[in-house]
Amino acid sequence: MSFDHELFEAFNSQIEYLLNTYDKVYRRQEDTQKLVSKTVDTIQNFTGMDELEVVNHIFERAKLHVSPFVGDRIIAECFLYLFNRQKTNLEFVLYDKEENLVMSYLDLLKEKITKNMAQHMVETHNGRYLLPVFHSLGDLVQGVELEKGYFKSFEYRSTRKNGPSDYDDEVDDTNEALYWIAVGEGEIDPSESRETTYMSRYDEDDVPMSDMYRNALRFSGYALEFYFDLICNSPDIDDGFKQQHLEKILIQLKAFIDTSEMQKSLKMVKERVMKDKIQPFIAAKTEQDDSFKQFVSGYSHGLLKSTIDNIYHVLSTKHGSRVSFGPEGAKEFIGSILLAEFDPSTQEYVFFGIEKVFEEEWGALTFSNYMDNIIHEKSVVTYNSWSDVFHYLNDHHLWIRTHECSRNG
Repeated sequence: MSFDHELFEAFNSQIEYLLNTYDKVYRRQEDTQKLVSKTVDTIQNFTGMDELEVVNHIFERAKLHVSPFVGDRIIAECFLYLFNRQKTNLEFVLYDKEENLVMSYLDLLKEKITKNMAQHMVETHNGRYLLPVFHSLGDLVQGVELEKGYFKSFEYRSTRKNGPSDYDDEVDDTNEALYWIAVGEGEIDPSESRETTYMSRYDEDDVPMSDMYRNALRFSGYALEFYFDLICNSPDIDDGFKQQHLEKILIQLKAFIDTSEMQKSLKMVKERVMKDKIQPFIAAKTEQDDSFKQFVSGYSHGLLKSTIDNIYHVLSTKHGSRVSFGPEGAKEFIGSILLAEFDPSTQEYVFFGIEKVFEEEWGALTFSNYMDNIIHEKSVVTYNSWSDVFHYLNDHHLWIRTHECSRNG
């Protein structure tokens, strides 16, 4: 979509506002989903773009955000926004709301942008945001299935005590047929002359769910497998939790689609659950020790320095402060960035701590103590491995001693 210059500036400023404000709203524990929704709605209102197009622009910009934690969270929130909006759109639609919501969800899950976002979320350890959407879909499908028909409301008028009723022109043939079905089942006395509203319920065998609905589910099997596999492979979701919820979802979907491939994926999750029961977490941490040291040693002087230069420059520009961690703290600062890349599950915590220092709310000692807790409680590497990497940086990257992040305060 082409914009004139003024419209483009307004469009760009709205996205910039979201990127720059999200972290502050998150840290104040305020409603970040409301911030995302308001931004998308505002852009829609003055550009005329549809939701998917707006979200796609935010997605592309958020991937480039200086803080991976912030950018990746915004992407996850945008993913949830798309599905939550479907609920809002159908809020006042009483007839077959659940069925229509299922079909809206399926349409979104097939979209390229939605798939790209989901893939990114899993790669950045935010796959847990996929599970609520997939779980809601399963519950909706089961809800429609268990409803076993629909409630229909119609009016009839009886002006004769025996025989067929004389209907007004407004009462169609369907209503007439429903009236006589109710008479046959003893629910209405045809000898009575009255005007009323009759509520009737059909059994599933009499009035099945629409073919369009069933076909939409049946032909969405491949898309559903895609998301099911993503959830199975999401490292940030506990395997036991995955097994519990995905087994339920399979039961809800199996009446409509072939779940054999999903069963294979779930089988691998079950095998990991059994393995975890006999392999303590500390053993897993120990296995990562050598890998982390090898990962760090794979960085050349030039590559590591340019990486740190770029991150330090961007954070300094963002916060307007050129902070110093001190000679020892600088190695911890650089080590934490390497840890976040090696073990993405720590990214959220590492960049939270780093930004606290650049906001001048924390000093180097507070950051050091904070990172010790991250190693002990959140990381896949042990404290011994963390210490070894600290000494490796000291012995093999002498440039750190003269870097701006290392200068004495």
